[in-house]
Amino acid sequence: MSDQSKTVEIVDLGNRLKQKIMQRPDDKAGYLDPDAVQKAEKLIEDLCHDGEQTINDLLAQIQEHSHQLINDQVSTDEKRESVLNVFLLAHEIKDIAGMCKFHLTSYFAESLRDYVEGSEMNVKEQLIIMQAHIDAMIACQKMGLREKGTPEAQELKAMVKKAIEQHG
Repeated sequence: MSDQSKTVEIVDLGNRLKQKIMQRPDDKAGYLDPDAVQKAEKLIEDLCHDGEQTINDLLAQIQEHSHQLINDQVSTDEKRESVLNVFLLAHEIKDIAGMCKFHLTSYFAESLRDYVEGSEMNVKEQLIIMQAHIDAMIACQKMGLREKGTPEAQELKAMVKKAIEQHG
C-alpha cells in the first residue's frame, strides 16, 4: 500500500444553510443580517395582519375535506386525497396560528395533524375524532380564544379528549 492511497483531499463546499439565512460564511456563529431579520419580521407581521381570515379560510377547506371523508359516494382515491389534504391543512393551520399567536388553534391543529398521520381515517370512529378537532378549532376562532390555559380552552380540550376516549 502506498502513502498516496492514505491521503485525503478536503473540499470546502461552503455552507449553503448560512447563505440561505443570509449569514456570510466568514461571520461568527450566531450572526444574522439585521436586514434579513427585519424583512422576516415584516413578512410575519403582514401574514398575521390577515391571519385570522387565513385560518378561517383554511378551516373551511379542511371542513370540505372532512365532508368528503364522511361521504359514502366518494371513491377511495378521493378519500385518500382528502386525508392527505386534511393532514396538510392541519399542518398549515398549526404554523400560521402559532406565528400569529392563536396558540389554542395551533394546539388543536397540531393534535389533528398528528392524529391523521397515525391513522388510516377509514372508520367512523376516526372521523368523529377528526371532526372533534375541527369543531374545536372553529370554536376557538368564533369565540376569539387564543390561549391554552383559559377555562374555555380546558373545556374544548376535554371535549376532544372525550371524543378520543370514546371513539379511539
